Amino acid sequence: MSIIKDKMDKGIYKPEQDIIEDLDRMFNNAKVYNIDESYKFKYASRLEQALANKYKTTHVFHYDETVAQLRSDCDRTVTRNCEKLRRSYA
Repeated sequence: MSIIKDKMDKGIYKPEQDIIEDLDRMFNNAKVYNIDESYKFKYASRLEQALANKYKTTHVFHYDETVAQLRSDCDRTVTRNCEKLRRSYA
């Protein structure tokens, strides 16, 4: 994801389709190389769906806004999972 963000910041993506292809590749890799129950798999699935929905309704790609919201959601999920682990070992 940081590579995609760097490319965006440097203006490497010219047609919008280029970034969409890189994101699709990232989502696919996250799903192929992580088990379904992992937070990486779930995060990739949620981000993929959120971006698809946003793009469908606006036809504009809002990377920063969507990723910030999903990062926040993911942080909450990770925090909850860490709390569960701590309680189970307490």
